[in-house]
Amino acid sequence: MSWFNNYHSYNDHVQFFKDLQAGFPSNSEMVSAGSSYQGRDLYGIHLWGKGGVGKPAIYFHGTVHAREWISTMVSALLFQPMLFIALY
Repeated sequence: MSWFNNYHSYNDHVQFFKDLQAGFPSNSEMVSAGSSYQGRDLYGIHLWGKGGVGKPAIYFHGTVHAREWISTMVSALLFQPMLFIALY
């Protein structure tokens, strides 16, 4: 959990979520909702459990504004255990 002790760049976050998704390739996929004003992809992870794609969803949204860096960390902190619970 040392990830949550420090500030991380955009590229660090992208890699963090790619690594999470790579651990569950048959139950998740990286998606892009478009791009930011600066041309950066707005990534998300589409996750599904044993029931397959198309079941009820939960949507987390972090880093709406540049100075709200903590919302990205909170989203990641909430998402990580949910990923393990949903798939096991």
